Amino acid sequence: MARSMRRPHRTVSTLIPAPAESKLFPLLAAPPPCSAPPPDGSDVTAAVSGSGAFTMGSGDRLSVDLGPGGGALPLIVAARGWGALECEVPDGQGGWRAAQRCYPRTASDELTLPAPGADVVRLACLGGATISFVGRLVAAAETPTVASAALVSSTDTRLGDVRALVSAPDTATTTLVGPDSLALVFAVAPPVEGATRDYFLVVDATPLNPKTLAPFRLQQASVLLPARFALRQNQPNPFARTTSIRFELPVGAMVRLEVFDAQGRRLTTLANRYFPPGYHAVSWTPAATAAKLGPGVYFCRIDAGPFHDRKRMVLLP
Repeated sequence: MARSMRRPHRTVSTLIPAPAESKLFPLLAAPPPCSAPPPDGSDVTAAVSGSGAFTMGSGDRLSVDLGPGGGALPLIVAARGWGALECEVPDGQGGWRAAQRCYPRTASDELTLPAPGADVVRLACLGGATISFVGRLVAAAETPTVASAALVSSTDTRLGDVRALVSAPDTATTTLVGPDSLALVFAVAPPVEGATRDYFLVVDATPLNPKTLAPFRLQQASVLLPARFALRQNQPNPFARTTSIRFELPVGAMVRLEVFDAQGRRLTTLANRYFPPGYHAVSWTPAATAAKLGPGVYFCRIDAGPFHDRKRMVLLP
């Protein structure tokens, strides 16, 4: 007789010490020492210190001691996986209650949970997750220097150039309805040598739904497809740093988008995958190409099913 076996759930404990000194804003706490009670019994301190990894299965729980007053600070979890990580706090009756959830992505990322309000919390895995860091979010004493990058271009896959529209006060003039995508290019000043820079994309927009936008406009936008294959002229052209290459597909197709120099040598492949029907845009930054490129004439070639075309692009000094 066959008998099914289930892996026992683990409850792993961890202690978060006082944050290390840093001039970043905000900053992560120092790596936490961790220990695991039976049935696991292993020490996972190094695994969640930022240089390792600790894998949790569905039903596993990580018990975190934030130290005196630590529950008043936001909690940072660096993780990847699927499903959810649920932060549990004591319910005052000897048990635990769910406080909030975060959802790891496929690629490792830093997730922020609001201050739990309790110095001892548990992270319950509702799926599968690999955790590389657990710590507290602490503000540095120094005020950060904040600068805004200039918007060079804004290209919508359906509407084309919408830079003037997205730079205007918030209206319903520029409407994005899936599968639309918006390609943004910014001019960023080079960082000061030895300094660390964080980038934030701030979006001021109005969420739209059938109650805030006429249903017929949503339907019209969602079913609008190109009538034929097309490769549009890159924008801007001429360009100095980055340009956006737009193309249109009346049906889904494998798309190969390549850049060549004036001698016909292939410099880079911008896309080589399946694209659904619709309006698409791919950016090209010559500085990111392996070969060192100078100003001159370059060509973009597209192969999409039966469709083949190319456009001339001019790179400025």
